[in-house]
Amino acid sequence: MKINKTITALGLALGIASVAEAQQVVYITGSTAFRAQVYNGLKDMGLTVQAGATSGNNNFNFVGTVNNTTIGTITNGSAGQSVQIICAFTGSTEGLNSLINDISPVYTNISGSAYTYLNGADIAFCDVQEASTVYAGDSVNELISVDGAASSFGAGVAVVPFTWAASADAGGKIGNVTPYIVNDIFVNGTEALSFFDGVATDAGVSVYLTGRTNDSGTRITAQQDVGFDPGQPVLQYTINGTLGAPPASGTWASVGNNGYSSGGNVAKALSVTGAGDAIGYVALSDAASLSHGALPINYQGNSPFIGSSWTANSTAWNLVGIENGSYTFWSYEHLYESTKVSGTSFINKNFGPDLINALEYEIANPQAGSVQSADLIKNLNVHRNSDGTDVLAGN
Repeated sequence: MKINKTITALGLALGIASVAEAQQVVYITGSTAFRAQVYNGLKDMGLTVQAGATSGNNNFNFVGTVNNTTIGTITNGSAGQSVQIICAFTGSTEGLNSLINDISPVYTNISGSAYTYLNGADIAFCDVQEASTVYAGDSVNELISVDGAASSFGAGVAVVPFTWAASADAGGKIGNVTPYIVNDIFVNGTEALSFFDGVATDAGVSVYLTGRTNDSGTRITAQQDVGFDPGQPVLQYTINGTLGAPPASGTWASVGNNGYSSGGNVAKALSVTGAGDAIGYVALSDAASLSHGALPINYQGNSPFIGSSWTANSTAWNLVGIENGSYTFWSYEHLYESTKVSGTSFINKNFGPDLINALEYEIANPQAGSVQSADLIKNLNVHRNSDGTDVLAGN
């Protein structure tokens, strides 16, 4: 069965065959916005990343024996279990597709070779609730934290914040966007710079919109937060109109309703100099890699970071603004699992809950040298009743 994938190693020692400990294999996909938290959470579980992968990769694997040394809150039976964790983050909605329709992302094995998995994935992180996607009502199970169960939203494992950002060429020119501006540029794909800065002579300078594919939870959140229907097409641009990793130079070209498959590529595209003025939307974890003058910008007059200036990877994010309701560009992060791993499986009863414990520990105790880019649900003094709705007092 899928829930008990066993890797058995047979060897000979002094002429006697021995059987190695059963190793559980877990396939994870979904939100690219939350992948850095998953990466660090797996490290906190005492596991070892393979092939030098970093939290910026969409694909990474961990192996080892789960231990309680770091976090002390692995209380659901994972400790002492040998595991192999195979991760391929392809977007929130595509993650649900993997769970529901057994559509496999492209995984890489420990040796670096690409392959697909018959059952798609075991668990998937999603920046929005299933009801906000095209898979509303389909069969998945949700794993929730104690905080999530207590929230008025009813579920979730964390809070994932986002930011609008100005490109390298637009940094210093564009300091704020509003729902009115965002709704307009989603439809038109471009706006005059004068629309942002109020300078009449900038009416002939175009500002382009770059962003994510339509299966992205980041994109859905950006749309819902301004009242734009995620089911409606948008017009977006990428560097040279390509959809892979952005080249180091080029200009903005239309890709229609398409976009980049990860927030990391959006941040890289915004950091290209000489391409022209642009804005885009990314999770805080990806915004940390903005460079060459690209930077996060205010949303409805509220800054996504603390202070008057921003330095990549060192300036603290404005989590206080999220917690008190002044900064609204955020969503609840959800953890869904395939119905194939429900019930008494290791993933449902042991690994899933302990991964949530590790994620909550990581958010409260970030890796040394890293700036926290997510928040605990229990820290919020506000809540949402559904994705994209106004934040309301009380948690």
